[in-house]
Amino acid sequence: MDVHDLIFQGADYHYKGQLDEAVAKFQAAVKLDSKNEYAHNQLGILYAKKERFNEAFGEFQRVVNIDGRNTYALLWLGILSLKQGDLDQGFEKFHKIIEIDPSNADAYYFVGAMRMPTIS
Repeated sequence: MDVHDLIFQGADYHYKGQLDEAVAKFQAAVKLDSKNEYAHNQLGILYAKKERFNEAFGEFQRVVNIDGRNTYALLWLGILSLKQGDLDQGFEKFHKIIEIDPSNADAYYFVGAMRMPTIS
């Protein structure tokens, strides 16, 4: 089976909400093509949906190791850093996205949300 067929099948399972099947297809895809950023990003999303946050972080980190300018993976690394309470790491990831893509609304949203004063 070809990597693109696996990705297509994984995306179809994901769309249908069959997360375990989707994970299996994307895992098979990255075994065939370990540098496939899309497949690693999809695995990251699927792991996050299944609350397997360490595995999700690992997948997004793999993408950034392949391409340090992949803003999708950087965004999720920032989000997962915030989830773990690491505000500095989250801010660093969002700031890096803005350096790469100065019009990235998602990164600005998170930076702005992090700087808002808390209301008690």
